[in-house]
Amino acid sequence: KDLDIWVQFVELMIKRKSLRFCAKKLKISVTTAFYWRHKILNGLKADSIPNKLEGDVHINKTIIVENFKGCRNITTTKRNNIWVIAAKNKEDSMLVTPAFEHCWMRPIFYKNIYSKIQKGSYIIPYKDRYITAVAKEHNKKLRKQIIQRKEDDRVKFIIMNIMKWFSPFKGIATKYLEEYLSFFILFNLDRVIDYVDIIHYLSFGNRFIRTKE
Repeated sequence: KDLDIWVQFVELMIKRKSLRFCAKKLKISVTTAFYWRHKILNGLKADSIPNKLEGDVHINKTIIVENFKGCRNITTTKRNNIWVIAAKNKEDSMLVTPAFEHCWMRPIFYKNIYSKIQKGSYIIPYKDRYITAVAKEHNKKLRKQIIQRKEDDRVKFIIMNIMKWFSPFKGIATKYLEEYLSFFILFNLDRVIDYVDIIHYLSFGNRFIRTKE
């Protein structure tokens, strides 16, 4: 397709327009719009997870019920609980990722989330007993703790923020949850990111758009 259509599609995606709206507006099929959206999400996911978290690290968790949207031949009515961990630090880095299913899994948390927290960082938990326990154990090793820490509403109210942001998509299949959460992160950083930034990132970052223009 013409590059101009791609640019327009990314702009509409930033505005969280539906696939049918995008297809009608750009005169492409809904199937094409679907694949384009997921190519973009997959490209953005590559660098969405920060290598480290330092300073004051805000951590919270929420639970999202498994969603089989778009899946065929579903043989079960059971929906598992997906534990989503959100963490943000002062360097405008944010991590929001499906961590585990069913229940709290400390080894996985330590491997995938806690391992990114730098020595000397201070963990600020939000009313979750598991994360609070980790924070208490971590913070007691620090010399200075008598500082009034400012809360971060992006992490504190993570469940409301995710649900509000996801609402235009009319439900998201769990198999695509990680990709959509990567997209969600862009709207919760301090810096403002627009469709031009994303086009630049996807093209010059050699994610999937190959063009000499």
